[in-house]
Amino acid sequence: MNGDVSFRYRNRVTIERELPFFKRRHIIPYVAGEIFYDTRYDVWNRNRLGMGVQHTLFAGPLRKMLLHKRQVVLDIYFLRQNDSRSQVPRLKAVGAALVFYF
Repeated sequence: MNGDVSFRYRNRVTIERELPFFKRRHIIPYVAGEIFYDTRYDVWNRNRLGMGVQHTLFAGPLRKMLLHKRQVVLDIYFLRQNDSRSQVPRLKAVGAALVFYF
């Protein structure tokens, strides 16, 4: 940043469980915690707590024919972040991600 080299190191722990949803489909609820170390400040300055649910899309013969061993996952989540060095020290967010595994 601004010509200086810096990096962030993070540790993340996730607990999840696959649950039957409908016929042969499954959902995966999860909780996750994450801490960040920032070399600009030499301190563990950020932590995140999140929870959400993942659902595999395109289950069935169509997915097998088109994507074979690949997956498409919809992830809907809630995230809370605390950051001691940011202009916005507390952040809450709701989001969705479409994840492609190849």
